[in-house]
Amino acid sequence: MRGKFFLSLGLVLLLCLVGWTQYAKAQRSSSINQVWEYRVDPVPQIVGYHLDTDQASVNSRLINQRATEGWELAAVGTGFFYFKRPRQ
Repeated sequence: MRGKFFLSLGLVLLLCLVGWTQYAKAQRSSSINQVWEYRVDPVPQIVGYHLDTDQASVNSRLINQRATEGWELAAVGTGFFYFKRPRQ
């Protein structure tokens, strides 16, 4: 009785492992075929009294605008925002 239980448990674990590896392989192959397009926007520069607060507000508006267009913020460089999105 105990042997059948462990044999069944081992079989279930083996099937889960095979299923998981097939799923991982499918995910990997779909990400390899993914083609991206990129966009580089300069960080908006403002001059004012409350520079930090105003600059954060302007930056967040730009990032949110790009997000509504389907762009994802990928990196921030010196003076630039780098966006990417899947090419359609």
